[in-house]
Amino acid sequence: IVLRLAELTQDIAERHGGRVVKMLGDGVHFIFDEPASAVLGSLDFVDSVEPRGLPPAHIGINAGPITYTDGDYYGLAVIIAARIASTAGPGDVLVGESVVQAGAPQGVRFEEIGPVELKGVRRPERIFKAVKAAGDGTTKASLSS
Repeated sequence: IVLRLAELTQDIAERHGGRVVKMLGDGVHFIFDEPASAVLGSLDFVDSVEPRGLPPAHIGINAGPITYTDGDYYGLAVIIAARIASTAGPGDVLVGESVVQAGAPQGVRFEEIGPVELKGVRRPERIFKAVKAAGDGTTKASLSS
């Protein structure tokens, strides 16, 4: 399972212009230069786990200033992304307001979940679910929980 996760992680990073910062046991910390790339890569990731025999993924994305030190990234944006991920259900790609403000990638829209209390964060954060547009003009979640 760990090998399949590592292979998928590398594949998603390469296809969407991201970098794998570190593997966290059954989790992954990615970084992308653009929020839209992070959203598209994340939706691709959650859609790709089941065909590879991996358990359902849940992802949190945030954007903002970060600091790179000793091979890792730090900052409030990283902390909020991790906290958003902890609130996501199986198949969910949840994003913070800073990602929404950057704009939805083509074929994706954001559905507001609402203000959410996140551990260690002073005020509630507005959280949104990234949703792929279906080919028939309707929308659906990338993977329903």
